[in-house]
Formats: sequence, structure tokens, C-alpha cells
Amino acid sequence: VTDTNYDGYIINFNDGSLETLVPKGVSAIANHTYATSGNKTISVRGKDVNADDNCGSNTLPFTALAALPAPFIDELRVINADQIDLNFTSAPNIQYRLEIATNSNAAFQLAQTVVNTYSVSVTNLRPDDNYYCFRLGAFDPCNNTTNYSNIICSANFDATAQNNQNQLNWITNTTGITNYTVERDGSLLTTTGSTSHTDNLVVCKTDYCYQLISNYANGSQSISLEKCVTAFSSDIPSPITNATAIVAQSGVDITWQQDPAFQTNGYRILRKPDGENFGLIGQTATTQFIDNEYTTESGFCYQINYTDVCDNTTPPGTEICPIRLSGNLTAENFSSLTWSAYSGWAAGVDEYRIEKCDGQGAL
Repeated sequence: VTDTNYDGYIINFNDGSLETLVPKGVSAIANHTYATSGNKTISVRGKDVNADDNCGSNTLPFTALAALPAPFIDELRVINADQIDLNFTSAPNIQYRLEIATNSNAAFQLAQTVVNTYSVSVTNLRPDDNYYCFRLGAFDPCNNTTNYSNIICSANFDATAQNNQNQLNWITNTTGITNYTVERDGSLLTTTGSTSHTDNLVVCKTDYCYQLISNYANGSQSISLEKCVTAFSSDIPSPITNATAIVAQSGVDITWQQDPAFQTNGYRILRKPDGENFGLIGQTATTQFIDNEYTTESGFCYQINYTDVCDNTTPPGTEICPIRLSGNLTAENFSSLTWSAYSGWAAGVDEYRIEKCDGQGAL
């Protein structure tokens, strides 16, 4: 009895047994054994010394049990980097002992006592570095025995971004676990029986958040802390090695092919005069570029490079040198034609075809 307004308190267990008088303070405690289990009512009234026993009673209904039932831990959830919450099924008026074991499901130590609640938070933990196993015991002070619940464990869950994939690994005690559910951004990614998973369906520079759920055969679940990573790719994109250059009166029209395995937001066009270094002359989002400054006499060559959407840059592309055709009449009134070798195709040139037009441009 925690009330201290009276000198003493009279406890009636309402089963025909004698009433018990206890003094106020730390000694206001009484124990009683019922002959049967079931719904009971205890009444308590106060009485001062040398006063009449005429005070009203306060009553408390409760259920007498033949044996304390074991509780059941329904869910474990890692809340943050130092806190784990537990939800459990329990009964009122029973003192439970929550026990914890670090990186083990056997070496348990008392964490705290619990009574008249269905959830509890455990702090000052390191779930990013360890896994923790819990059990809840219904403690019977009458005979000093404990009836234990199921054991449930957190998982030390990690997500690491690797080239073109995100690697998920976890460590926990596997006893009683049927399988694991991995969620990505709140949706099911996979269900597995192993303690790792490789997610290779990722796009570079995209954030992904993962959460692990350990599913126990008894229906309980252990839910990890959510881990987020940014996917990346370090694959070097293929250089531009096939380009066609068509010279016209207005300059040169260059078109090219790109490896479809890579995506780009645009291309850089480089140009160099004969015997000099390449310099940037323009950018384009398409696979075509027209250089109006080109002339046969300039001797320009070109190079097409790009950076893909994952911020990886190609090696230097193939040097693209348009054909430079020249001709003159010989003393015998013959046409003498010469041209530069074409450069721009990975497989090279198979043959050159010469076309002749009349004065009206007919082929």
C-alpha cells in the first residue's frame, strides 16, 4: 500500500480469510495465496491508532493465476543509432524482467523491469555495430521463478554502394528466423534466406533506402534501421570510334554513332588544324555537328568526346579527318586526282568510289 495518510491499513482478500493489518510505509505489504484462480477483488481501508474502524474501502479487481503466463514479444524495431523499441503481449499486474544479450542469444543480462505496459524502449545501444537479442521474463516473487518469452534479435544491417550495384549485408542470430524481407524505398525488393543481397537494378546518382525485416516462425518480426546510399557507376564509357564526315560548300557535316550502353547529356566537339593540338569548338546534344569554317585547304581534323550521366568521361575518340580531294589537268588533257585517306571509322576504309558529273551536275 503506497498511501501514507493513515497509521495502518486493513487488507481484505475477500475469500473468507482473515483480514490483514499492515502499518504505513515500507512495511505496508501483504501476501496471500488463493485456493483457486480466477477473478478476485482486494479491498483496502485505512485506520488510525485509537480511532474507529469505519473508513470506506478502496477496491482493486485482478485475476489470480495458477502460474504466470509467458509474455510474447511481437516486434522489435531499431529506431535510431542508439535506441531499440519492443512491442509485446503481456498481462496486467505482472512484473516482467527484460533481459538483453549483445551479439549472442544466450548471455543475457537484466536491462530493466517492466509492469503494466505493452512496449518499452532500450537506449544507449549501438545497433550499427552490434546485434542485440532480447527476452521478457514473467517474474514470480512468490517462488522466485521466471517464465520467459520468445527470443528476438536485432540485425546489424549495412548498405554499401558499389560499382553499378548496392551491396546489403547483415549479421544476427538466425535461431527461429524463417526468412528475411528486404524493402527498398518502402516497397518489397526481395525475400531471401541468406544474410546478404546484391541490388544491381540501380541507376547512378540515385538515392536508395533499404530496410531489413527478420521474419520469425512464431510470427514475430525484427525491423532494422533504414540505411540509405547513393548508387554510382565507375564504368568508362566507350569512345566515339565511328563517325562520317561529308564535305559541302557550306563546310563539313559530321555524324557519329555512340555505344547505347551509356547515356550522355551532350557531346564535345574538338578540332585541330594540321600539325596542331585539339581545341574545343562546340557542344551538341545530338549526334551531328556542322562546322561552317571547314575548308579543304584548312586541313582540319576532329574528335568527339562526351561525359556520361554518371560523370564518367570517355577516352579520346577516333580522329576524324575528312577526305581532301584535289585535281589538275595533265599535259595530255587528262584529269589527275589525289585525295587524303579518310580517318573516322574503326574498321577503316574498304574502298574509294569516284563519281563524275557533267557540267550540269548530272552524275
